Amino acid sequence: MKAVVGAAVSLAVALLAATPAEAQCGCAVPACGPGAHWIDQCAAGVDNWAVDGAIVGIDMDGDCKADVSLVMGAGGAPLIVNRLAPSDDSAQYPGLRPTDGHLDVIDTEIVQMNLSGGGYTLWAGIGQGTNPAGALANNSYGAIAEFTADPTRGESFFDVYFELFDGTNYMYNQTALRVQVDASGILCVPPDCQYFKAAQCLPLYTAQTGGTVVAWLTVALHVTGQDFLEAGACCDPATGQCVEVTLEYCDFLEWIFHGYGTQCLGDADGNGIDDACEGVPAVSTWGLLVLAILVAAAAVIVMRRRRPAT
Repeated sequence: MKAVVGAAVSLAVALLAATPAEAQCGCAVPACGPGAHWIDQCAAGVDNWAVDGAIVGIDMDGDCKADVSLVMGAGGAPLIVNRLAPSDDSAQYPGLRPTDGHLDVIDTEIVQMNLSGGGYTLWAGIGQGTNPAGALANNSYGAIAEFTADPTRGESFFDVYFELFDGTNYMYNQTALRVQVDASGILCVPPDCQYFKAAQCLPLYTAQTGGTVVAWLTVALHVTGQDFLEAGACCDPATGQCVEVTLEYCDFLEWIFHGYGTQCLGDADGNGIDDACEGVPAVSTWGLLVLAILVAAAAVIVMRRRRPAT
C-alpha cells in the first residue's frame, strides 16, 4: 500500500512540476541586454518582429463573456516598435520612476501592428488601419522601466489603440488597452514575450470618436516574436476546431489542450471535426494534477481503513 501511495504522490508532484509557471520572456536576437542595468545603456532604435500573434475575445451582447474567440497571427506587416534613448523618467508617463539621475526608463511606441484570424483583421499604430473614413489617430505609447530591486529586469507595457475589422464593420477602442508583461518582467529588447490585457470588458465603438458601442473586448493576449513555449493541439469542445498553440493560449480559449508536441490533423473524414479532436476528450494539465491528487488521497484513505493485523 505504501508503494501505491508513494506512486500516486510522485505522479501528483511530477505533474505539478510540469505545469508551466508564469511565462518567462526570452531574448532571441537582443539589441540591448541581458545583464545588469542594460536599460541605462540602451541606445534609441527600432525593434521589428516578423512573427507575432494574439488571442482576442469579443463580447457581442454586453455580458462581458467572449462570444467570439480569435486566434490571430501576423497579418502580413511586421510588428514595429520605436524606442527612445533611456531617460531619468518617462516623458509619456511622468512619475514612473523617481527623478534621481538614474537613466532607468525607455519610452516606446507601437508604430505598426497587423494581425489577422477568424475573419478579422487588427491594426495598431498611428496612421495605420484600412477604414476609408480615416487611419488611426491615436498613438500607442508604452514604456520600459527598470525594477528597483533587480537591475537585470524591467517592467514593460503599452497603451494600445487599435482598429478591428470583421469584414463588414470597423470597431475601435476609445480608451487605451493596457497590455503588460507579467511580474517577471523583460530581460532585453526586443523581447519574445507575452503581453496580457490589464482591463476587463473594454467597449468597442463604431468610430474613433463618438459613434456607438457595438461590442466589448474581454480577452487580449499578445505574443511577440517566435513563441518560446512549446505548442500543441488545442481543441474547441463545442465545434471541433483545432489550433496549435501554447497551453496558456488554450487556457485563455477554455478549450482542451492535447499535450506538447501534438498536432492538428485536419478533417480527413469531412465530419466538421479536426481528426485530432475526435475520440476520447483529452484531460487538461490541471485536470491530470487534480486526478493524481485524488488518487493519492484515495490511497491514503484505503490505507487508514486497513485493520491492523491480529
